[in-house]
Amino acid sequence: MDIPQDFDNQIIHWRRFFHQNPEVSLKEKTTTQKIDEILQSLNIWTYAIGPTGICGIVIGEKKSINATVCLRADIDALCMEEQSCTPYRSVNKGVAHACGHDGHTASLLGAARLLQRNRASFGGTVKLLFQPAEEICEGAKILVEKGEFDDVDCALGIHFMPTLEYGKICCAAGPVMAGCDYFQITVQGKGGHISTPHLAANPLLAAAQILNSLQSIITQQFSPSEEILIGVGKFSGGTQYNIIPNEACMEGTIRYYDPNSQSAAQTAIRNMAENIARAYHTEAVVAFKEFTPPVINPENLAEFGQKIASEIVGEKNVIAKFEKSLAGDDFAFYQRKAPGLYVKIGSANPEKPETLHPLHHAAFDIEEKALSIAARYYTEFAIKYLN
Repeated sequence: MDIPQDFDNQIIHWRRFFHQNPEVSLKEKTTTQKIDEILQSLNIWTYAIGPTGICGIVIGEKKSINATVCLRADIDALCMEEQSCTPYRSVNKGVAHACGHDGHTASLLGAARLLQRNRASFGGTVKLLFQPAEEICEGAKILVEKGEFDDVDCALGIHFMPTLEYGKICCAAGPVMAGCDYFQITVQGKGGHISTPHLAANPLLAAAQILNSLQSIITQQFSPSEEILIGVGKFSGGTQYNIIPNEACMEGTIRYYDPNSQSAAQTAIRNMAENIARAYHTEAVVAFKEFTPPVINPENLAEFGQKIASEIVGEKNVIAKFEKSLAGDDFAFYQRKAPGLYVKIGSANPEKPETLHPLHHAAFDIEEKALSIAARYYTEFAIKYLN
């Protein structure tokens, strides 16, 4: 394969630009413009896939193949303040690339460069899909509904993992990322003065009891062998220390692999919230929204992906079995339309503590040597599949 001498440095440069200029879901305008500029400079045809996000097309020169591979990178960042001291730290207050999407984007741009330079080595079509809104699990669903995947024969998604040392690639068959539901519980009570609680119905007390009790659902209503999680990440209510508010609200998530567990958890959450609220003379309104189904790798694609990984990092650095994650990824919506492989790329360097932080940590960073590994994986996957 023809690889330019400045390849590694170029990807790092791109990644640092995106890291420094993060944008939240469905507002990735500067990100999209920059991606478009780079693809255009590589003479790659592009088209918009929505208000944000973009797709590039590379067509191989071999004429005997008529298949389409989609390589996907998510491009959005998180609503959080970055807490690092790097020279490329976020300049956008309250927004940070703490999940590696800046690296995914830069790596796919690197793959775009390699594919364009090596078109004579493959046939068919490669779609370079720079997807918005993964963090809110809307981007993939929107694109599938618009028909963006109707012509795709196979798809690849990658994710940098701080639990894997750089130079290692995990390509496992079966479930690799969990299904994800969102839920909101609003407890409606009766406000009043804090000194006269008997004249009010305090929704904070009911909500606090619901929050504590939700954790018992997993231990008391599910088998210890079932892979399921119920968690609350936001709790709000009240405006002042001496006022009993009219309502309190919490937002959380269900993570699962088995759809039966998903349904059972929803029922248990609703019953528990409503019954506890009633005991406190309040009312609970419970709402659910499916964010994404589980990501499940087909066995044949996983084996194919493992062979590619072996060629890039060596067989001893390929991990075929990995602890399943209860994190989610809307790449699962693509797998409903076409066979898809989801691969985890090691991004940790034990000598660099900043690369050991978990995903969504305020000081999250990656070992940038992993970028070229990811770019080569994207590239080799597309070429070998199309050949």
